[in-house]
Amino acid sequence: MIKKIFKVVVILLAAINSQAREITGAASNKLINGTSRIITNDKTGFPNYIFMSAANEIPVQYFERWMRAAFKTSREFGLKEMQTSVDEKKNSHIHYQETWGGIPVANTMWIAHLQNGNVISCSGSFITQINALNDISMDESTALNFALAHTNAKTYRWQSPAFSKMTTEQIQNSQETFYPKGELMYTSVNGNNKDFRLCYRFDVFAIAPLSRNYIFVDANTGVIINSVNRILDADATGSAVTGYVGTQTIITDSFAGGYRLREADRGDGIETYNMETGMDYALAIDFTDADNIWNNVNANLDEYATDAHYGAEMTYDYYWLNHNRNSVDDNGMKLISYVHYDVGYYNAFWDGTEMTYGDGNGGPLTSLDVCGHEISHGVTQMTCGLNYQDEPGGLNEGYSDCIGTAVEFYGGGATADWLIGEDFGTPFRSMSDPHLYGQPDTYLGPDWVAAGGPDNGGVHTNSGVLNYWFYLMSVGGSGTNDNGDAYNITGLSLAEASDILYKAWRDYMFPTAQYADARQSTLNAATDIYGPCSPEVQMVADAWFAVGVGGPFDPTVVSDFSVDITTACTTPAIFHFQNLSANGGSYLWHFGDGTTSTAISPIHTYNNYGTFDVKLVTNGGVCGIDSITYTALIQVDSNLQCIYNMPVNGNSTFTSCDGLLYDNGGPAGNYTDNHNDTITIAPTNSTGLTLTFTSFFYENNYDYLYIYDGPTTASTLIGQYTNTGLPAGGTIVASSGSLTLVSTSDGGVTASGFAASWICETALPNVDFYTNETLSCDGTIDFTDITTQTPISWDWDFGDGGTSTQQNPTHTYTANGSYTVTLVANNVIGLGTEIKTLYITINLPTAPLTTDDSNCNPTSFLLNAAGQGGGVLNWYDAPTGGNLINTGSTFNTGFLNNTTTYYVEEEVPSSPEFVGAVDNNIGTTSIYTSNTDRYQIFDALAPFTLISCDVFADGDADRTFELLDGNGNILQDTTIYVLDGAQTVSLNWDIAIGTNYELGVLAVANLYRNTTGASYPYTIPGVISITGNSANNPDRWYFPYNWQIQVPGCVSARTPITATIDFSAAAFTYTNTNATYSFTDPTTAISYNWNFGDGLTDNIQNPTHTYAFDGTYTVTLIVCNSNCCDTITQTLDVTTGINNLINVDGFTIFPNPTMNNFTVNYSGAQQIESITLFNTLGEVEWSSFTSNKNHWVINAEALASGVYFLSVKSPSGISNFKLEKLN
Repeated sequence: MIKKIFKVVVILLAAINSQAREITGAASNKLINGTSRIITNDKTGFPNYIFMSAANEIPVQYFERWMRAAFKTSREFGLKEMQTSVDEKKNSHIHYQETWGGIPVANTMWIAHLQNGNVISCSGSFITQINALNDISMDESTALNFALAHTNAKTYRWQSPAFSKMTTEQIQNSQETFYPKGELMYTSVNGNNKDFRLCYRFDVFAIAPLSRNYIFVDANTGVIINSVNRILDADATGSAVTGYVGTQTIITDSFAGGYRLREADRGDGIETYNMETGMDYALAIDFTDADNIWNNVNANLDEYATDAHYGAEMTYDYYWLNHNRNSVDDNGMKLISYVHYDVGYYNAFWDGTEMTYGDGNGGPLTSLDVCGHEISHGVTQMTCGLNYQDEPGGLNEGYSDCIGTAVEFYGGGATADWLIGEDFGTPFRSMSDPHLYGQPDTYLGPDWVAAGGPDNGGVHTNSGVLNYWFYLMSVGGSGTNDNGDAYNITGLSLAEASDILYKAWRDYMFPTAQYADARQSTLNAATDIYGPCSPEVQMVADAWFAVGVGGPFDPTVVSDFSVDITTACTTPAIFHFQNLSANGGSYLWHFGDGTTSTAISPIHTYNNYGTFDVKLVTNGGVCGIDSITYTALIQVDSNLQCIYNMPVNGNSTFTSCDGLLYDNGGPAGNYTDNHNDTITIAPTNSTGLTLTFTSFFYENNYDYLYIYDGPTTASTLIGQYTNTGLPAGGTIVASSGSLTLVSTSDGGVTASGFAASWICETALPNVDFYTNETLSCDGTIDFTDITTQTPISWDWDFGDGGTSTQQNPTHTYTANGSYTVTLVANNVIGLGTEIKTLYITINLPTAPLTTDDSNCNPTSFLLNAAGQGGGVLNWYDAPTGGNLINTGSTFNTGFLNNTTTYYVEEEVPSSPEFVGAVDNNIGTTSIYTSNTDRYQIFDALAPFTLISCDVFADGDADRTFELLDGNGNILQDTTIYVLDGAQTVSLNWDIAIGTNYELGVLAVANLYRNTTGASYPYTIPGVISITGNSANNPDRWYFPYNWQIQVPGCVSARTPITATIDFSAAAFTYTNTNATYSFTDPTTAISYNWNFGDGLTDNIQNPTHTYAFDGTYTVTLIVCNSNCCDTITQTLDVTTGINNLINVDGFTIFPNPTMNNFTVNYSGAQQIESITLFNTLGEVEWSSFTSNKNHWVINAEALASGVYFLSVKSPSGISNFKLEKLN
């Protein structure tokens, strides 16, 4: 047997341990998708009632598949239709029995409640996993022997031929003999749903002693797993006997001898037989009367037979007129009663086929309520099949009491009451006061019999709770129950209470139902009949609260909703809202963008970007109004990640580089039925795409997801996926940049679908590049960009300060070293960067050594340079590029008028290299004599010179060698006389960069070639790759072997060398202020020598000089460079402006200038206060502060030559005089 973990059950069990039994709204939808309400069993936590949300109803033809999908149970699970009831509103209620591998499971019933052909709710009980072995090691007859041994009866019903004949007539089945037939069935051990056994179930009907049981025999061991009593009795214990219902009109059957208690007007008939205190039903006889006036009062109490007959008629009429039910099975089943069973038998019972009444201790148990009670056991058997044990058994008995009492009120008139058994003795149950006769009126309260207790777990005792609920519903009452809860029930009426109870039994109850299920079933029934939140529904709930089952009526309207996706990255944005409200009748949605809707679960389109509040107002009529607002629920923003649903029966293409993807039901809902949806994921500029699944559930082998490797369904199919495994383990990698998905489903059952995300291989440029070489001796590097993701611009940094914006630049490095190269590329998405650290190494040859030359006059020069690497010296007229003007170590400049600089580089040749098959010994060799030209094909990755190749000739002859381009054009050819044998042929062909060059020898070459042994490609990295031959044969090699090639040599940096014309013509200009002269030299000499003509000199380029005396002076300037000098003279007339001062302001100063002393006389009238001598820096050289003097001598011998200032202070002010000291 396949074992599975049932996750939904685990979740529900967890939920019931932490919250109420009723789960609604989003919580319900999360547990079972598409539901608005789940009611669980308060003991097991398993759902007994499931209500679908609007727009999630299930087509009935797919209900079984939906059950498998919703509960994730095995395909062994099945549903077998047992019966269908149609209610007063023409809605169907289909009762199923669960099967496992096609075998029925005992005590299971799952009811689908339909509206317009769709399941709107379901209820009952079923098992999600049967863990029993399905092997059978015992045949039916052997198992029957175990069942009969367990029964151990003296006589069985099928052993009486007369009884068998009567039975076939009774049930109108000529094949029925009551001989037990074994039906394979799974049943639990002691009610443990984790322990099932495969059994034979036998219906064993014994006459002596009386019993009828379903006996379950283990099909492998013969052990009796279970025995279910089918005889449901009234358990009469009273002793007083009175009359019942007085004179009544009945229907009988006439025959040749009179009349008998048989009639055919009601269904298939009603018949009442006389057991004559015997136990063999086959010996029962008719009650007869000669005149059809049944006043046959006698010692045998035959008058009570008419009570049984009348009771059956009234019960039939009650069901037909009040509930539109045609007898027990709703198909006219014949109602047969047996009276006078056994001697003093204190009971009445339903045995699954007929009613049997004992005579008790003073009168037969044929009262009207008991008749209705027993026949109603048959109705229970034919509708919900309540087990006759524990709570289901108590409910079974209670229903019979309730409907039996309703029959009594219907047919008994004024004699009807709320007692059971009062007509033939002391009552044994009171429906209005259950405690009066030892029954509970509160669930689990006083007088309650625990499960497993006597009387099949108290079936005749615990029925008091349902009885009292029914009484309150019919009549009303108030008080405080045994839980301490006060109640005040006004009641409806007996008819309304009966309608609700019967509909609950017919449409909602199931074999293992508990009291909590009876509460919910009657609430469902009242809602069906009177509508939600109606006074009748409130009365049902409040009456149950009065007897301790559930809480008081809660009419709360709950407004709630969900939306699977709350964000969008573009407009228009479509959102699916799921209504999860409770007790609502109408709805008003406000979407936050100014629009509204009254749909139950609308689909709304937002056409603008923004953030939106969404409000739902739920109107429950008399139950009230509720609303809920989710603030900032919807966000439409181009910066958000894109989230998509598959389109319903449509096609879409998604071009974002990443995103989330769901089936058309979104992240929270199931995909729809009968859909065929297609999407293509093709991100812009994508070269790679990965799709990752995080969840997957498609109905196995009915619904599928197809994934194609490309942009259409014509692309390669990657796979077809169903059931629960993630496609390809969860990850789908496209071979290019797109994938196409197709989702399909049939009608009916749907599942949660899938959730996936995708991402392009890269959105930004995937930056990379390469070069023709990374180690260079000439500094020139060709860079090639190989960036993917469609770059549109490039920024290169070569690491030496050089840059470029070309895609494939060439850069020349001028200095040795290692350089880091950076490339930044940009595409429509953004920037990408590749940094190659110390990628380029430049090893230039050492620059040549040079010696400059110079001359004083224009002339020619013979310049010299010395190389350092043994190469050729090349002379240029520019530091880079320029013109080649000389080759060699010396250079004659020719006549130069001006200094000129030249540049010398050394070109060092590279070493020759060899490539290709070495010789014709590489494999099988032979002489090629065909007239078809043959060539070797190669690519030149860098410029090189093909110096030579080897050939192996058969005889002396001219051979023509050719070099062709990729189009067959001859680029080079030469004819060489080749001697017999091996010879190296010189070619010296310069070959530029290119592809598909061909090198060969013209036809009839009579040269050796190889037909085996070649191994392509033959390469020198970065220079050449020989890829094949013109015969397109990978094993062959034609003619030229051992190619000798040489790439261009390395070139050093250039060294400057200068020829200098070294002549400078002397010249100067001057300006003066008095005796101070400033001289300016305009030349570019190396040295300057000045002679100012007064005995003073200077050697700076632009001196300043002050003359001491007036006169004429000759100034001489000599300028020199490294080899030449030049002289110039100019004559100056100098006036110093310094003389003897005679009577200036009363002062006479002489001599001026002087070489010794200055004499100062004063003849004025002022009194001299001070006299001071300053040098030109303002420093005091001499002073006198003596007053009343008019004669002073200043000793100037120690003074340096130069100009001084004499300052005299008197009351009239300060007078200054300019003096000069000479040496």
